[in-house]
Amino acid sequence: LMPGAPEWDRAAVIVNAMALARGHHARQPSTGAGLQAIGLSEPRLMALLTAEFEELRDLLPRIARRAAASAQPMDWAPLARLAWHAGRDPARADRQRQRIAGDHARAAAARAAA
Repeated sequence: LMPGAPEWDRAAVIVNAMALARGHHARQPSTGAGLQAIGLSEPRLMALLTAEFEELRDLLPRIARRAAASAQPMDWAPLARLAWHAGRDPARADRQRQRIAGDHARAAAARAAA
């Protein structure tokens, strides 16, 4: 592969976001719960869940900075998979979107019940 190929672009976005998160990577809490914990608004969540790769290029670093600023760990694997598959493999990208949305909804419900 040559530098500049879509795979390189995608890998660079993922690695950059992981670096910006400053080590706040963990299997738990889930991605959706982590997004809930950093106070990601519903409109921003919807933007994330409907984003294709070009939008994710801007959104993931913002989310990573916010997670780092609040020292909020979360599972970054679904976000990385979303960035890898968005615009290339719609079924796989949608599975990640559904996972993030479901985890976020469960976290919001648990927070409301507390």
